[in-house]
Amino acid sequence: MKMPVRFVNIDDISAFAAWRSKPDGVTYRLPTEAEWEFAARNGSKDNMYPWGDNYDPKCAVLDRDSTEPEAVGSHSCPNDWGVVDLIGNVFEWTGSPAALYPGSKGSVIPPKDKEPRYMIRGGAAYYKSDGPAAVNSVLRADVPASKRDKELGFRLVTQ
Repeated sequence: MKMPVRFVNIDDISAFAAWRSKPDGVTYRLPTEAEWEFAARNGSKDNMYPWGDNYDPKCAVLDRDSTEPEAVGSHSCPNDWGVVDLIGNVFEWTGSPAALYPGSKGSVIPPKDKEPRYMIRGGAAYYKSDGPAAVNSVLRADVPASKRDKELGFRLVTQ
């Protein structure tokens, strides 16, 4: 089975991307948060989910009783470009440091430990499809760059 890679932090992913780039002859990297959201919202369609505007339980690994993910693509409906698993299964690191959306009037509180934080997107298996923290294409959170977790994975893009 093709299970998502988990328990990786920013340094692990950077090392893997550099290693994998050499034999493939391309440059891999994490998507920016804006790139990730553009894909998850079907570009200018601005959908709430990669497959459209309504939640469909066959399209995402959410609402599970445990944090264990499922095989990549096993419960996923692709976006318009064929990308799967943007919602649910495991959260995905982005290459974007923690920041507010452009134009926001809020503020970012610097972490006490001064460790850089990065944005993650997409939700994980144990997360919910409804309620105040429902997983959709706009759910976002920030985590420390050194964090490794069972609910945290990644996907790479090319330059």
